[in-house]
Amino acid sequence: MTVYPSSIGYQNPIHIDIRYKTLISQFDEDGEEKRRQKWLYPKRDITLQYQALSKSEGETIWEFYCARKGSYGSFSWFEHTGLGSTAYHSYSSEYVATGDSTTLIFSLPSKDSTSYSVNLNAAAVSTSNYTISYGGGSDGEDKLTFISGPAGGLGPPGTTQRITCDFIGRLKVRCRFAEDVYSFENFYDRLINSGVQLKGLLNS
Repeated sequence: MTVYPSSIGYQNPIHIDIRYKTLISQFDEDGEEKRRQKWLYPKRDITLQYQALSKSEGETIWEFYCARKGSYGSFSWFEHTGLGSTAYHSYSSEYVATGDSTTLIFSLPSKDSTSYSVNLNAAAVSTSNYTISYGGGSDGEDKLTFISGPAGGLGPPGTTQRITCDFIGRLKVRCRFAEDVYSFENFYDRLINSGVQLKGLLNS
């Protein structure tokens, strides 16, 4: 993957919608509902808006959009702290991946993180069973490596084991552009006036 251009400062606070998916069924005339959670983990949609953006800066973001072929290509977006703040947010039960009984290394949804803990199916994993490489991922995100069984660790998570994590730090969102059709003029106008939307995907 690649990283959304971060050298051009966008407006803070950033508008982030958390998106769930619920199946709602009505069974009788009294309006009784049955609700079923379709996604175990939510997705985050981001709207980025710029207070001051030169045409050349807009062209940099436009070229990134075109290189992704609109909504086709995915990329990483990293949360920033608020203006004038150095404090990071805390996150819990953030989805990392589902095991496959083979893979030991996973990209984490974080950067510059502290107070890290890893869970398998919501059960805490001892720190003796994994290592964290801070900033060691392909896009600069943190990286999780489980210690293999022969080396004294748990080995790779199984196919029914969902990996989640808790941390304090910068959230990484794997995402794509929400729209496929723009002219540069429309894209530049959206960046300044109403914001360009990024659709959140599951971490990978």
